Amino acid sequence: MGSQRFPGKMMAPLNGIPLIDWVLRRCRASGTAAEVVLATTDLEQDDALAAAADKLDVPVFRGSSSDVLGRYAQAAALHDADIVVRICADRPLVAPEIIDQAVTFYQQQRPDLAFNHVSRPGANWPRGFGAEVVSGELMAWLHANATAADHREHVTLYLWDMEKDYRIVPAPLPPELDPGYPGVALDVDLPAHLDKLHAICAGLEPDASAARIMAAWRVSRFAGQVDVA
Repeated sequence: MGSQRFPGKMMAPLNGIPLIDWVLRRCRASGTAAEVVLATTDLEQDDALAAAADKLDVPVFRGSSSDVLGRYAQAAALHDADIVVRICADRPLVAPEIIDQAVTFYQQQRPDLAFNHVSRPGANWPRGFGAEVVSGELMAWLHANATAADHREHVTLYLWDMEKDYRIVPAPLPPELDPGYPGVALDVDLPAHLDKLHAICAGLEPDASAARIMAAWRVSRFAGQVDVA
């Protein structure tokens, strides 16, 4: 709720439903997730997020506003997570079938980190549908060893910064989700990004598939644009 660029954004509505509800509902629809946990801060301003999770019977872990890695690792340990799936809360269109694809790919390939949440060479994943997947053991190791401020704020950044030392692999991109170029973003960092989602998702319900959303994107005025965060 304390976003500097879009204060209160997680309670902003998309099709009349708060963004936090979109995220939690869509995560709960994942078939591979044993449990969905909201890891938010202990600041009063985030009481609204905890209340939203409570209404959906989603467990809440609250911790430091600056040590996001610590929040993740402690929440994962508290819930005995063997595999940790990281979902950024500013991605209301995160898709349960894409979460499941990332988890299944991780279980089959066992890289250090599997992902389908951002574009990388060879995989033009639109930003906003997917996730990062790591082991609970690696998450605990990061919590114990990653000390730089940036690495505490951005949960998996240590792995990306040390990419040569880790096996980081994108899950295969289905053709129907490939926009044809990298850099397409369907997350919410600024009010203008939410305006874009209003246009693309007009009439869609929170259970819309990633393929349905991409079909709407292809006929929108945003197709062909590169998004800069």
